[in-house]
Amino acid sequence: MGKTVLAELFTGSECPPCLAADLGFDGLIETYEPKYLAVLEYHLPIPRPDPMMNHATRLRAQYYGVNSTPTAFFDGAKKNNGRGGRAVAEEKYRQFSEEINALVSGAPAVKLGVQASWKGDSVVVEFKADKTGSGADFNLALVQTEEKFRGGNGIVFHKMVVREFITLDEAALQAGSFAISLPGSEAAAAERVSKYEREALFTFPEKHSRIDRSRLRVVFFAQEKISKEVLNAAVSDVK
Repeated sequence: MGKTVLAELFTGSECPPCLAADLGFDGLIETYEPKYLAVLEYHLPIPRPDPMMNHATRLRAQYYGVNSTPTAFFDGAKKNNGRGGRAVAEEKYRQFSEEINALVSGAPAVKLGVQASWKGDSVVVEFKADKTGSGADFNLALVQTEEKFRGGNGIVFHKMVVREFITLDEAALQAGSFAISLPGSEAAAAERVSKYEREALFTFPEKHSRIDRSRLRVVFFAQEKISKEVLNAAVSDVK
């Protein structure tokens, strides 16, 4: 079992300078198989409101201290802000690919496995790691592989949209499984959007808190608490 690189992008559907990064990440998704690359895209209301924002994306932005979009991380290191329009998308893709290629050949510090399946309206995730310890967090991200929405930057089909994010506690790690309630995740996302509307005195013309059950994937990864280096990742479609 080799190394799976984690690529994370903080973006916004109302962010014109995010276009190059968004298209560059689309290229990465098409180029690399999930066994080599796990992609997470977090939507934020920067610089303007984004209906795909949610509680999980806000918490992850706080974790990294992100306050601008686009911002890209590869295995936990901030490497490229990716700013630019469509004309520089190919160059951004090339830069992103160079980051991934430099990381993917490395030996994983921990070996991971993950499988995700349905149980009612919950996603049950079974995972394993050949070693755990207090120095690393083990995280689960629930990803919708595509969401349709035409934002101000002109993108219609948004890829790998993060819908839920969980840092596993010791009990869950020992159990080797965790159930993600989709109605619970949708309710939390809807509350985050409503809170934003109240605070910003803004009303979204359409809401995108609902999770498309036909397009789900889970990413399981280990990340150092102090350095934030991602040690390895594993990906499973929900079946």
